[in-house]
Amino acid sequence: MRVVVRILRGESKEALSEELKVSPDRIEAWESTFLDAGRKALSNRKGRLRHGKLAAWIATWSALLMVLLAAVYFLTRLMERTGE
Repeated sequence: MRVVVRILRGESKEALSEELKVSPDRIEAWESTFLDAGRKALSNRKGRLRHGKLAAWIATWSALLMVLLAAVYFLTRLMERTGE
């Protein structure tokens, strides 16, 4: 789970693979398992929101999160290049 969270935060799968001394395929498998389990848990959940609304809500917030993570990643890289 920690590896997938690091990927979602913008870390490179290749760098994680080298750091953890596991194959990139293993990293991909962990990510796939994590995301599939999350999708399954959310699809089986009966909550206050109807399935369609829940899916739309998750898609909206997931997209926003990915945009924000990408922005943080690229701003961090830019700051590293400018020496700040």
